[in-house]
Amino acid sequence: MVCFRSPADEPRGLHPWSLTSERYAQYLKDAFDLWYQQIKKGARQFHQYFDNLLLILDGQPPQVCAMGGQCSLQYVVEADGSVYPCDFYMLDHYKLGNFLTDTLEQIDRQREQLRFVEQSQYQPEECRQCRWFSLCRG
Repeated sequence: MVCFRSPADEPRGLHPWSLTSERYAQYLKDAFDLWYQQIKKGARQFHQYFDNLLLILDGQPPQVCAMGGQCSLQYVVEADGSVYPCDFYMLDHYKLGNFLTDTLEQIDRQREQLRFVEQSQYQPEECRQCRWFSLCRG
């Protein structure tokens, strides 16, 4: 089982192109086999997901915020000055303001009201009970 969660709250599997747990699991297996074969040949190639799993297994924080188990405090700024809480959720619903018209204090207040980081901290019980939770982190 793969526990996916998203602040976007869109139900999973609504589209013909939706990624299923089975397809994602098969991709990970195939990609890992290729990645590991390269390591055995002495030609280690970077794979962000697997390299971050190695960091977690080594007791280090992952470089990718999504693999940390919850969102972190950050701001993403578009060329037009629009500010969002995350580069994966640059959607109108999550827009915090605009640096051309709003102060940092106003943008930060909007982030606090949105509770974007706090929403990401929720983990379903079935995810927390999974034997892979320490790696997957939901």
